[in-house]
Amino acid sequence: MKFINDLDGLSGEIGTASALTLGCFDGIHLGHRAILERVAAAPAREGCAARVVVTFEPHPALVLEKGRKNFLLTTREEKEALLSGYGLDFACFVPFTVEFARTPAAEFIETTLAGRLKARRVVVGADIRFGHRREGSVPLLEEAGRRFGFEVEVVERVEAEGEAVSSTRIRALLEGGEVEAAAGLLGRDYVVTGEVVRGAGLGARLGIPTANIMTGPFKLIPGSGVYAVRAGIEGGGSPGVMNIGVRPTVGGGETTLEVHLMDFRGEIYGKRVTVSFVKRLRDEKKFPSLEKLKRQITRDMGIAEKILRR
Repeated sequence: MKFINDLDGLSGEIGTASALTLGCFDGIHLGHRAILERVAAAPAREGCAARVVVTFEPHPALVLEKGRKNFLLTTREEKEALLSGYGLDFACFVPFTVEFARTPAAEFIETTLAGRLKARRVVVGADIRFGHRREGSVPLLEEAGRRFGFEVEVVERVEAEGEAVSSTRIRALLEGGEVEAAAGLLGRDYVVTGEVVRGAGLGARLGIPTANIMTGPFKLIPGSGVYAVRAGIEGGGSPGVMNIGVRPTVGGGETTLEVHLMDFRGEIYGKRVTVSFVKRLRDEKKFPSLEKLKRQITRDMGIAEKILRR
């Protein structure tokens, strides 16, 4: 797959015709997968020269709702890695600005989809909305398709337990610490990647060294608590226990992400670690002494090890 950063660059790559989809695709969850798989299948049926996903960078919510943080299910890097697995030819990350948001949906369809991208088939979810004031919809696409010569394939929403799989639903689950339920809708464990930075050194003093992970401001961090996790570092992996919270036993403060890697030894500062959340073990709580905190962490490690073995 080739990644392109603007529509002009994409239009030069298309060839004679394209099968495409468009949307935010934050999370690349089960509903998104159903759409991407249909785009990948289109050329075999219709001879489309290019299979394309058009998405936006940054996420529109970060532009239109200033100050929003702790939001993204997937960073640009994570989204690229996930999109690479669908057999598509191109992913275009369209720069999203306030000015771009004012583009009327009908104009976007005519000049971009039918014009520059030579759409022959447009694959979308049933609830798609795009363009100025979210006026773009399936009926508008279908009417335009009749005029400009492209077909619209509508993929019905994917449901789990009677509710639609959506990025909004997944965010709510993660904020509540329900990482297992979120994984069921994503089709994989939720991950957070960040750089290891120096902390207060409390873990080392307890004999249970931890790595403090610094992420970007927009990546969604699961709700506070203690989790069984798997961590990837420099091509290797390690089971671990992560605490997300304010460390009330030692006086509290800002929320931190601290992970104890059970099978890792060596220098870790400055390295990038990817943490996959497997199961929430318990709430974060204040202990009456550091010794009792240490005993609880040891118990957490034993429970996490059994879970991760399964």
